[in-house]
Amino acid sequence: MKLLPFDLTKAQAGHPWGTRNGRKGKKIFDTEREGGYRLIAVLDDNDDIPYFIDGHFDEGRESANDLLLYEEEKIGWVVISVVNGKLNVNICLNENEKEKHQIAFIGDGTYLQTVEVRY
Repeated sequence: MKLLPFDLTKAQAGHPWGTRNGRKGKKIFDTEREGGYRLIAVLDDNDDIPYFIDGHFDEGRESANDLLLYEEEKIGWVVISVVNGKLNVNICLNENEKEKHQIAFIGDGTYLQTVEVRY
């Protein structure tokens, strides 16, 4: 999982978020206070913790409790075969596509390999 800088607008819109140390966020509230702690984050264990507007727990320094956006890792597949003497490479982004391409080569060519790709 990739960690991205915290963005309140994205978090409120449903983008996955949580702390640097892996506690998942449930709800985030903007108190709209001036200065100091402005956000209240409710985490997966139902703790409610105050944060600065930029998602930092401690002002001016990195903390395991800082808020970040989580970029979920995606999985795809590359299906490799030989058809009519030519190398054939298909990129599949879901299980159905992967299976369709693996089955299609039976009789039309030679299926070589399926490689999982995480991105």
